[in-house]
Amino acid sequence: MLDNKNFFSEDVTRREFIKQGILGLMGTGIALSGLDMLFGKDVFAAFDADPAEKIGRMYFRKLGKTGLKISEIGMNGGILKDPSVLSFAMDAGLNYIETGPEYSQGEAERTLGKVLKLRREEIIVATKWKVFEEYRVKELETSLNDSLKRLNTDYIDIIQVWGTRRKTQVNHEPIFEAFQKLKEQGKVRHLGITVHMNVVELCDEIIANGQYEQMTVAYHYDNHEEIDPVLIKAAQNDIGFVAQFIDSGMEKISGPHKGTSRGVLEWMLKNKYLTSAIDYMNTIAEVDELLQVPRIIRQ
Repeated sequence: MLDNKNFFSEDVTRREFIKQGILGLMGTGIALSGLDMLFGKDVFAAFDADPAEKIGRMYFRKLGKTGLKISEIGMNGGILKDPSVLSFAMDAGLNYIETGPEYSQGEAERTLGKVLKLRREEIIVATKWKVFEEYRVKELETSLNDSLKRLNTDYIDIIQVWGTRRKTQVNHEPIFEAFQKLKEQGKVRHLGITVHMNVVELCDEIIANGQYEQMTVAYHYDNHEEIDPVLIKAAQNDIGFVAQFIDSGMEKISGPHKGTSRGVLEWMLKNKYLTSAIDYMNTIAEVDELLQVPRIIRQ
């Protein structure tokens, strides 16, 4: 059962939340007359439900067709240097981290591996494949096996195609062959992809491809009106959507925490169609502040 009782604060009533959601959709160019085509007759009722489930101290949302439940706030592990920061975050309920073999020449994966060695079953890990059109299955297998060694684990929850720029990367056939082979070996569970540029075009291609279960997208206040229709489309196709590089335009978001990562997260997590937002957290103090946001917006 979802716990909806405390989702809205005194400052954001159910009626105001519905209104804001509708205005946000209008801002993307979706006319009200078209909403029924997107969501059916229950479009307004949909805004009145908490998209997350509270477990312990954290709220979790389903990551699309993977079926995984991940914390509403995850960690961008690209510059992770201190394993104790991640351990503290996990104690506070965070269970999702994204990393990659290219980050800090592999040191980010090695740092994460120090935690996984002791707490593997408590966290969902995504790492990456760099994919060029000339890459074949062998290169992708080698990359994943090297990541497994650095991460001190025998399986990856999500392998992501890293920073796609072209449709040919999205549709590169060796990706799917390598993924299926490695999945059968028990080394990887789900296939994801990340997009930082040409976002609308590439996300549409990802959705049309049908083989990706999750996407991590550069999504923030400055580009959300353009990308919101794609986010909604991903949700309709049961593809998990994780926001990355979320701080652009933070100074434009109103509220007492304007211009801060906390303010960004308070704004972003009101989006029903988003699965999670990941951010850099380099200190225990940052973790302590940011991981309280899911609870605060529901008071």
